[in-house]
Amino acid sequence: PSRVMALVGPQGCGKSHLLNAVAGLAMRKRPVLLLADGPSAGAFNAPPGGLLIVDAVDTLDADAQIALFRIFNTARLIGLGMLLAGCQPPMKLQLRVTITGISMSPLASHREMVRWWWSIR
Repeated sequence: PSRVMALVGPQGCGKSHLLNAVAGLAMRKRPVLLLADGPSAGAFNAPPGGLLIVDAVDTLDADAQIALFRIFNTARLIGLGMLLAGCQPPMKLQLRVTITGISMSPLASHREMVRWWWSIR
């Protein structure tokens, strides 16, 4: 199923560690693409039916933001799950005006996160 979840927290709180752990578990069931360290726009090749994990979304350049936004818009059509992480909630990022429509609750709800976590195991 296509779902988008954002992990938000200060630098050093373990977001990257959690993303790596999730990627390792998810690879058992589906293709996973883990992008970190400010990936370029060309790196966003989403695996249909897979999971796209992007770390440090708050450091993406304009081209990478556009690539991520395009994938976000097609995720439901190709059955792609997305897990994004950054230091600020998406609504507080300095994004292009065309991208500010992306909204995710701050860590959704605990119950939703647990449900999502068990769905990828």
